[in-house]
Amino acid sequence: MMASTKTKKRRWWSRLAFWRKADADPQRKRTYFAAEQGRRTDSWRMPRTSVNAETDRALLPLRARARELVRNDTHAASAVSVLVNNLVGDGIRPRSNTGDADLDAQVNDLWARWGQDAASDGQQDVYGVQILACRAVVESGEVLLRRRWRRVTDGLAVPFQVETLEGDMLDETKTERTRRGQIVQGVEFNGRGMRARYWLYPEHPGALNKGFQGLTFNESRPVRASEISHAFEQQRPGQVRGVSWLAPSMDRLMSFSDYTDAEVDRKRMESSIFASVDGLDTGFALDPDGQERQGGQRCTDANGNDLEVIEPGTIFYAPPGAAMHLHAPASVGGVAEYRRQELTGIAAGLRLVYTLLTGDLTGVNYSSIRAGLVEFRRFVKAMRQAVIIRGICDPVWSWFIEAAILAGELPERESYPVVWSPPQFEGVDRLKDAQADALEILTLLNSGPRAVSARGLDPTEILTEQAEWLAKVREAGLAPPWSAGTAGAPAAPIEDEDEDSEDEGAE
Repeated sequence: MMASTKTKKRRWWSRLAFWRKADADPQRKRTYFAAEQGRRTDSWRMPRTSVNAETDRALLPLRARARELVRNDTHAASAVSVLVNNLVGDGIRPRSNTGDADLDAQVNDLWARWGQDAASDGQQDVYGVQILACRAVVESGEVLLRRRWRRVTDGLAVPFQVETLEGDMLDETKTERTRRGQIVQGVEFNGRGMRARYWLYPEHPGALNKGFQGLTFNESRPVRASEISHAFEQQRPGQVRGVSWLAPSMDRLMSFSDYTDAEVDRKRMESSIFASVDGLDTGFALDPDGQERQGGQRCTDANGNDLEVIEPGTIFYAPPGAAMHLHAPASVGGVAEYRRQELTGIAAGLRLVYTLLTGDLTGVNYSSIRAGLVEFRRFVKAMRQAVIIRGICDPVWSWFIEAAILAGELPERESYPVVWSPPQFEGVDRLKDAQADALEILTLLNSGPRAVSARGLDPTEILTEQAEWLAKVREAGLAPPWSAGTAGAPAAPIEDEDEDSEDEGAE
């Protein structure tokens, strides 16, 4: 017992001495091991710069390299397509929500008519503009939408269109102080820190017509911020310009592409030499007619013809003393494992699921694919709201309402609220998803309109169509499908109400 007590005292005094020593050393107080200087942290770069200082020189090379990868690398092209398909799909559709059913129907109809000619170049409708803008955000990091006013005589439902501009059109070299604020990478801020103007080039700096470059009329000019919508993912406070979403994985994508090419070249070089023959006379000899020929002895086929190329099923005859050595390409182990590991890291940098990036469904089951998609869909919903709806959809809706009021197509009022319905995520198991939705509605955890909106549909439109269809069903003397009580069972016919009342009276 005494020895045990002495041992405990020694341990306690040793711990106390350690903490006293630590308190005496100011360098050991309140510090992070990752912040210490030493051999293991010498490779870290720790510039104490703002986000705009970091992106100042990086914008141009990042955009150029991202586009190069998307043009020529299969996984980069797949990543952009997957992200755009999930963020926008076939379009994020608006639904007017003023509370006045007639006015909402008028607004929705006007949007549908204007949307057919929404793009300033006439190549896309309004949902095509969404897809193009979203692609620019993912690939290049940002996109600019510019409002273009049109004449009433142009025949548009609402006299304005939307022009989609790449981030290259924004002069990133223009950074300076102004009398009332400052300009940061082509974006001018007023004294209150609000965006006031965008300095845009009249022509693309990389246009094929070299005559535009370097001339005074291609210098950047200010455009009021009310005419521009600048959409990008803001990752740090104060960030002014957007960075390509491919940036964290660019180096690994390029290295992986180089590795794949090197592996293919190695296989080609190894397969170029199929076999070698030793022991033949390769000098010159004379034919009986005096003509010189190369090689005194050669491998021949059954007909005596010289044989230099071996095809499947070939039987060759080698002269005495000749030996043939077949060269088989050497197999390298671990290639598949390396590819999968590297693509997993690339997918993580792109914020994608491995299966979505590669299409590899090996070993995937319902539970694993659903668990993997849950987090990815959370990311998609967050980016859709913060970048796509906030930066693309809402500004276009505001421009649409303003132009419609000015043109006399809509009555002037304080606001025109809108609800955006994105495309639904396709369920891994539609039956389980439908049962879950029905159960949530029955237990008051969800509502019918919300469940319908989550599928990218308009609840009012669905209800109208159902009412019209049920009216036709009843006119045909049939009951609604759900009245049968069992899914898939035929609906029972409805008896005439007048006949029922007569029978009740007779009884």
